[in-house]
Amino acid sequence: ASLVWSGGRSAAFADGPSYRRFLASIPADLACDVIQWAYVAGLGEGGRAVINADLDGGSYMNSSWEDGVENNLGFDCERVRAM
Repeated sequence: ASLVWSGGRSAAFADGPSYRRFLASIPADLACDVIQWAYVAGLGEGGRAVINADLDGGSYMNSSWEDGVENNLGFDCERVRAM
């Protein structure tokens, strides 16, 4: 197994306006991808949600809890099958 994600290339946005400014600064097709990759993780200053986006090859990996879908990423962020 290969480690595919470590958080070293993740962007964190403290609020919606900074996240939207970032999205507006990149090409529209890439912004659509980033929207799919983004997630809320933890709370920042004042209890506000922090928006995160992983900006490395790990974004192409999936993890699914749906029946019939074969995962290619394990719970330990290691690759479990070739893509």
